[in-house]
Amino acid sequence: MKYFFQIDIVTDPPLSDESAAVFWMYEPDGINFENNTTRLFFSELSDQKIESIKVELNLLVDSGVIEKFDLSVAKEEQINWNEEWQKGLKVLKAGTKFAIKPTFVDYEPSEGEIVIEIDPKMSFGTGEHETTQLILGLLEKYGNNRDFVLDAGAGTAILAIGAIKLGSKRAIAFDNDDWCLENGIENVKLNNVQDVVEIRICETKDIPEKDFDLIVANIQRDVLMAIAADLEARQKPGGTLILSGLLINDEEIILPVYESIGYKLIDKAGKNEWISLVFEYTQ
Repeated sequence: MKYFFQIDIVTDPPLSDESAAVFWMYEPDGINFENNTTRLFFSELSDQKIESIKVELNLLVDSGVIEKFDLSVAKEEQINWNEEWQKGLKVLKAGTKFAIKPTFVDYEPSEGEIVIEIDPKMSFGTGEHETTQLILGLLEKYGNNRDFVLDAGAGTAILAIGAIKLGSKRAIAFDNDDWCLENGIENVKLNNVQDVVEIRICETKDIPEKDFDLIVANIQRDVLMAIAADLEARQKPGGTLILSGLLINDEEIILPVYESIGYKLIDKAGKNEWISLVFEYTQ
């Protein structure tokens, strides 16, 4: 009989997609999310790897991403990873218009619905997390008919694709993860927007283009604070910036950072303990 190992990580608050992405460096066979539990699957698992994951979690506590965690390990009878993972995925709704459909799920959209087809692999942004749902909802209000969109920390490129499907003309979606590059390219092709959405692997500072009239960034707070000046340098005067990946308590910390470089808060949305903030660039 074959077995696999399952690590359950229960965190308070739940890990965002972006924060949980760090666990891919430990080469699990799969990752699942359920409420505040991040579940890692391994065909082989050493005590050293378990200790390394604990160290990573303690770093998340020290940086304020989570307050606490509990880790447990179980040995289970082997299953079909892909089949079990796909069972938990379904069409997700965001805002009033968007439906995020995995490639292997059949779905008949209702009238006026905007379908984003995603091939969910090792990159993040499948629409399951509140932060992605919040920013897609705000795109319905602020992402229509933009000239030039920048999707920072793009993951699956779902936000860039959403903006284009709302009528925006051109987008650049970038991430620093090789898996995101591969999956982003696949997803823009699935949605027939490959001619107007460019996928790049780089950092914010590596983007030479400027005058983006819409910038979206669904990344954890410490990264958003670190790249604030780089985003501002690429924002068109009068343009719009939407930040997500933030907890409610993050607002009072991140707001002064962006206000000090010329941004004015004009809107926000929340779901459970997560918020998204909308700014106008006033410079």
